Amino acid sequence: MHTTRRRAALILLQPGLDASCAQVKEGLGRRKRDGGRLSAGTKTGTDGAASPYCRMMDLSPKRSSGQKEAHMRRIALLALAALLVGVLAFAGEIEGIKFPDQVTVGTSSLVLNGLGIRTKVFFKIYIGALYIPVKESDPAKILALDGPKQVVMHFLYKEVGKDKLIEGWDEGFKNNSGDKVAALKDQIAKFNGFWSDMKTGDTAVLTYDPAKGTKVEIKGKDMGTIEGKEFAQALFAIWLGPKPPTEGLKKGMLGK
Repeated sequence: MHTTRRRAALILLQPGLDASCAQVKEGLGRRKRDGGRLSAGTKTGTDGAASPYCRMMDLSPKRSSGQKEAHMRRIALLALAALLVGVLAFAGEIEGIKFPDQVTVGTSSLVLNGLGIRTKVFFKIYIGALYIPVKESDPAKILALDGPKQVVMHFLYKEVGKDKLIEGWDEGFKNNSGDKVAALKDQIAKFNGFWSDMKTGDTAVLTYDPAKGTKVEIKGKDMGTIEGKEFAQALFAIWLGPKPPTEGLKKGMLGK
């Protein structure tokens, strides 16, 4: 069993390793036969011996089984650590824009659920990032959650005018909240009044805290807070409801 594990680790860490190190050993053998001259193409370390990598991976009988096992364990841990670092770095980045894996709302810690891009025809308008307490791919469960949640919008397009933004918000509320919109008329008007033209690199952070309401920050400025769970549900439904701006944006924010 131990031998099988070691072989599996070798296959995972360095495809073709057996052939490579075999060539080294063959070259060293020829060097001995040729009176110490090193054959061309043989990889060596600074001391003229076989490369440190091949020495490190050597499973010949000169190492005890315990030493081999400990050696392979260290190598596997290093490979796993490198893999995890790569995965974490990728998880919070899209279009070269990095997003933190976690944010704090009040006393609650929220995790990055997913990232998506709002497109229109061939143009990329903004990145949408969704933060919630625990990762979830079911939009109905996220909307029903009366807990903290946040959407971050990072604009990519050169400029989106205020009028176009308000038009998009009104359409989103209507398409995903239907007859509930009438009761939210005042809150929606207040929300629309916060907006201005958005250019490349501008951000908007929309944060719902059950104890306070929906806080709106645009270009780093606190614009105000809109009270009510109903408004928050209608707002987040724009991205997670039946008719989002694009399906790709919704799937991305759901981590799919």
